[in-house]
Amino acid sequence: MKKIFNFSKSNYKIILIFFIFLFSLGITSGVYLNKVYPISNSSIVDYISRTTSYYEGSFDVLKLTFLNFKNDIIYLLSMYLCSLMVFTCPLVLVIVFLKGLSIGYTINTVILILKMSSFKIVLLTLIKNILIVPFSFFVIILSFNYFLEAVSAIKICNRFKSLNHMKKLITKYSINVLTLFLVVSILQSLVNVASIFIIQRIF
Repeated sequence: MKKIFNFSKSNYKIILIFFIFLFSLGITSGVYLNKVYPISNSSIVDYISRTTSYYEGSFDVLKLTFLNFKNDIIYLLSMYLCSLMVFTCPLVLVIVFLKGLSIGYTINTVILILKMSSFKIVLLTLIKNILIVPFSFFVIILSFNYFLEAVSAIKICNRFKSLNHMKKLITKYSINVLTLFLVVSILQSLVNVASIFIIQRIF
């Protein structure tokens, strides 16, 4: 863990700037998608209408919590699986870009269809990512640190003809990351449910 913090202290500004750039590029690309593919599909309008009425009415708290939890876990597990292998580590950045693209497209679509009535859905979309997106930055730091350690571990394994060091590194990384994923996903799900209750009563 100490190595992780040492790595972040010397390089976190570069990684943060690149993360913000990549995420912003994803959001911009998501907004631009609506210009390339105009919103004329009635199924999109119908889906947004059903989503709006669902949040405005009564809803199953457990079902909603589980749905949000599942979506967040899928996103985070994708980052974990891509970062697990040295040659797939760059795909973590692609996933962050796609996350930004998804948010940008969703918000722009809702605004174009619902106009001024889109405020609640936009706010919920932002709240839904209030923990997950910043945590993605931390995952990238962990991934880069793991990448550097993995390269060293591969050299050690080749030198001593043993995979023990690599196995220990993968196990340690997996336990740390998956535990953090679980905690953050649960917290984000609770924040999502609480935000819906609050927004329903305020607006």
